[in-house]
Amino acid sequence: MGLTLLQGNRLTDDFSLFGQICFSKGKVQVYDIFGNNYTEVDVDRGTIIIDAYTYWERNLGCVNNTIAHEAFHWHRHRLFAAIRSLLRGEKLIACRCPINTPNDEKNAVWTDERSMEWQADKISPRILMPIETFKVKIEELYEKYSHSAHSALRTEILECVIDELAAFYNVSKQSAKIRMIDLGYKVAAGVYNYEDSYAPYFSNISPRDAFYEYSDNEEFRKVVDSGLFVYADGYFTTNDEKYVTENADGAYSLTTYAWDNLAECTLQFTYRRVNMQEHGRFHSDAFHRANRNAYEKLPRYDADRNISVVGNAEELQKKREEFEAQYTQHKALTKTFWQRAYEIMEMKHWNSSVFCERTQLNEITYSRAKNNNESLPDVRTVIAMCAGLDLDMPLTTELLSLAGHTLSNSREHQALGFVITGFKGKGIYERNAFLESLDLQPLGSKQRL
Repeated sequence: MGLTLLQGNRLTDDFSLFGQICFSKGKVQVYDIFGNNYTEVDVDRGTIIIDAYTYWERNLGCVNNTIAHEAFHWHRHRLFAAIRSLLRGEKLIACRCPINTPNDEKNAVWTDERSMEWQADKISPRILMPIETFKVKIEELYEKYSHSAHSALRTEILECVIDELAAFYNVSKQSAKIRMIDLGYKVAAGVYNYEDSYAPYFSNISPRDAFYEYSDNEEFRKVVDSGLFVYADGYFTTNDEKYVTENADGAYSLTTYAWDNLAECTLQFTYRRVNMQEHGRFHSDAFHRANRNAYEKLPRYDADRNISVVGNAEELQKKREEFEAQYTQHKALTKTFWQRAYEIMEMKHWNSSVFCERTQLNEITYSRAKNNNESLPDVRTVIAMCAGLDLDMPLTTELLSLAGHTLSNSREHQALGFVITGFKGKGIYERNAFLESLDLQPLGSKQRL
């Protein structure tokens, strides 16, 4: 359609607008959150502005719905702006679209603007979820989940269907549910009945639930492995002294500022329903023997919800570039694994006894590092050393590479990766307890030569 999408601007100071479409070239009013006042920006004809709050506090489905809404205004209503300019001498630069859209009360006064908003509001979900393909997708999902009107798990199955529809069409769950009801699937009215139109979000997550999501969600695993966040007090928190502190034992805790501003520094999750009987790749009886239901509600990482939090973490990481320069790749490649590992141990002032206690490896392994032995360690030895040294995933990956290894997608290797990223600031015993809960062998080899 030749439209331009302009992002990053607040349209109001009270979150009352989702977006606007600019029918003419000129200046439009935006809110400066730093200056706490309104200002103007230049726009071209055919520019869509999405309020930044829609990205920060809503979800991708809301963003897509707003774009479809504004695109429809352009398609059907730009002629209205042109006629108004000719007949009234008024230059209508932008059509601003409120969050609270007009209803269709019989006694309400229907202005031209009200009618246009009603049209755009009603057509947006139909653009995003076309009737023919939407019905085909519903029937496909009904068959996948063996749905029937008399199913004992009807609620759980319907939520799974709505979840997949929302993900497939990139809309909110509420929009997918409403579209189902509009097309005659009235049973959808009985699920996802939140007081508002958006699913609840939360930040606190247990190690067990975090491992499930880490195993299943590549986007979440990438964010955690980046080292931008550490797990502290039950939250994946931006790895910066502004938000986390490290005590003498190396454990992390949230700062007072972080507790007061969790939305600013912690990753947020919503829920997903999982068929535990089919979802067995990363599960063992010892890990969830108490789970008796066929379906379980588990946290789901929402990448779109966390755009601003991840962006903030990336900006803070740039400020630490001077420190990170000490570990540049070209320096690392000039050393062997044992040289690099022993270099880090010397920086932490380790001797053989500290090494053995923190890694649960024996003195022979320490001697190999000190003497730059020609043999290379196995994966578990590298992970034990990195866990004992409390290294992040980027540095662990570097040492694994120097030893000729990478972590695969196997259950054991994913657990070993999570031991590094999910237990920052924790000791070898806590990490081993987690591995044993998965029926996996603990790290360390002090008992054998």
